[in-house]
Amino acid sequence: VAGALYFLGVYWAYSAFQVCGQHKALVIVISYSVPVLVAILLTYVLLGERYNRYAVLGTTMVLAGVAVINGWGIEPSDTSL
Repeated sequence: VAGALYFLGVYWAYSAFQVCGQHKALVIVISYSVPVLVAILLTYVLLGERYNRYAVLGTTMVLAGVAVINGWGIEPSDTSL
């Protein structure tokens, strides 16, 4: 099952590269952030782990970083050069 999920994730990553066109860096940023966020959510829901304010602040900073890169970090490339 883990192998099938891995290959499904790889397929989605390559599909995202095709869809993003010139903004392939956004796929990389999100693909590095998602496992961290999924692990945090799963440990909270399944294991009942509680986080202090520094862990919540760190998670918020990761989400804010992805939002900033998505909103303002990608500039359209000038193809006239």
